[in-house]
Amino acid sequence: MSEATHPGAVSRLAQWRRVAFAITAGAVLLTACIDDPQTVTPRETPPAASPSPTTEATREANATQTPPPATPTPVVSSPPVPTPSPTPASGGGSDAVVQPDGLVSLRLGEHVRVAGTGWTVTFREVIEDSRCRPEVQCIWAGQIVVRLVGDHADGRVAALVLAMPAGSLGSGLLGDLRVEAQVETGSPGSTYVLSLRAGVPQPASPSNLSGVRGRVTIGPMCPVVREDVPCPDRPYQALLTVRDAAGREVARVESAADGTYSIPLGPGSYVLTPQPPAGGVMPRAAPQPFEVRVLLWSTVDVAFDSGIR
Repeated sequence: MSEATHPGAVSRLAQWRRVAFAITAGAVLLTACIDDPQTVTPRETPPAASPSPTTEATREANATQTPPPATPTPVVSSPPVPTPSPTPASGGGSDAVVQPDGLVSLRLGEHVRVAGTGWTVTFREVIEDSRCRPEVQCIWAGQIVVRLVGDHADGRVAALVLAMPAGSLGSGLLGDLRVEAQVETGSPGSTYVLSLRAGVPQPASPSNLSGVRGRVTIGPMCPVVREDVPCPDRPYQALLTVRDAAGREVARVESAADGTYSIPLGPGSYVLTPQPPAGGVMPRAAPQPFEVRVLLWSTVDVAFDSGIR
């Protein structure tokens, strides 16, 4: 059958040809795209959004900002109870007063008035200090010898020398005061401090209504003694010790500036020994034995040899 005799067939054939052409053209275009990928326009990736200036400033501020310190929880505690300060020991001076039998500390040269007795006691002098030093090993502990002077309101003057072995107390009569003392601190080249206790005046008794007294002098005072040029002996301050019949030392006293001394003693036999100056031989005086009787005072004068010839 020919196309001229069948017009419908010719029309359908033309449609199929157009479809086949379209399919062929599409296939050719697809093949070309696969062989050359540059012909395909890639999908553009949208740019990343830039951070907002306000957001960046906020982030930096948050990073540098120091967190506020935590508020500490207050601790409630009881108020401390004050501790009372120790009361310093009273010391001597121009207005220092101590009650009888009261304890007082005196530096060398200081004095204290004993209330109600009329006496003022002065720590006058350190005569000797042979105590062993802490850093030295000694075979003898040594002693310290001090001199106390008492001035009474009625004009009387008394002196007392106390010889105290290292670390020990010394006691004796200063006028009519009973005195106890001990060196607290001090050494040669430093300040001495004396702990002193002065008792009330002693009542009359056989022990202080008897004793020994006298005057101490020294001479000769001139190398040549002539009748027309007087050169009398002079009063002398000296340390005197008294020992009983058993050889025990019972008293130690220093004569006053005018040479006088007085030592209350009970009845008995004694020996009075004048002491030469510390570390010296002259002047010197010989020991003297004496007796004390009930309610009587013995008189023993002491004459020191000056060594002047």
